[in-house]
Amino acid sequence: MSLRPPAEATGPGRAPSTPPGYADASSELLRFAELAQVPVLTTLKGKSAFPETHPLSVGVRGSLAEHFLRKCDLLFSVGSSLFPNRFSHAIPDADKKTIVQCTVDTLDINRSYETRNAVIGDAKLTVAALAGELSAKTGGARKRPELIEEIKKGKEAFVAKFRPWLESDETPINPYRVFGDLMKVLDPKSSFVTADSGNTRDQTSTVYEAQIPRGFLGWGNVSTLGFSLAGAIAAKLAYPERQCVHVTGDAGVCYMMGNFEAIARYGIGITTVHINNGGYSGY
Repeated sequence: MSLRPPAEATGPGRAPSTPPGYADASSELLRFAELAQVPVLTTLKGKSAFPETHPLSVGVRGSLAEHFLRKCDLLFSVGSSLFPNRFSHAIPDADKKTIVQCTVDTLDINRSYETRNAVIGDAKLTVAALAGELSAKTGGARKRPELIEEIKKGKEAFVAKFRPWLESDETPINPYRVFGDLMKVLDPKSSFVTADSGNTRDQTSTVYEAQIPRGFLGWGNVSTLGFSLAGAIAAKLAYPERQCVHVTGDAGVCYMMGNFEAIARYGIGITTVHINNGGYSGY
């Protein structure tokens, strides 16, 4: 069977992500993707499982991810339920594609799409085994310069769309300018970023480039305002050497005002970025 370039989707938990990450399989995923030479997209909750600066990364959402989801005829999903919602791409023409779903939760199988090929197993062990088999059969990483160039051009077009906002000098300040400057001042190899639900989550997850495992906490199936503060506190306790930042809007900051005292009392050094975005006007 001859298949066009597959897209690989990674989700929360089983493919390591910014939540606690059950499998811790980032290195295995990276090796497999480089051996297979396939475009890799992540779900929102899987953001940072795969470095978004990698030539094979097509990000979380937007035109580039949509392009490869539509183009592929084989999709290999690792650790994702594939449940489409506000924060995840649906799979276009899913009935015409071959979907291979790797998960430890059997309830994920056939939940949203017909899964003709299910792999029930831990992502770390499963992806490592697949990478080993692929390496043995191919003799190592193959090169697909045309795919790399296609992804590169897609990324350039994506960035060009947002650049006027990322570099905007308008007043009041454009939120995307904040996120653009945040990427300039943080060490991408030693930092953690998360954002509250609503506009700040949608905007940050779209343009912020996550480069290390658990460098970004993406979440969004629920809209729990104020959670980003707790996420940043937990990240700082887990990774005290990292600069931990959370982004919130007017509504979100109202939920966390009382907790700033606790942060000061315990000496937990995190950074709060408050976007003055007009309260509840976004949703």
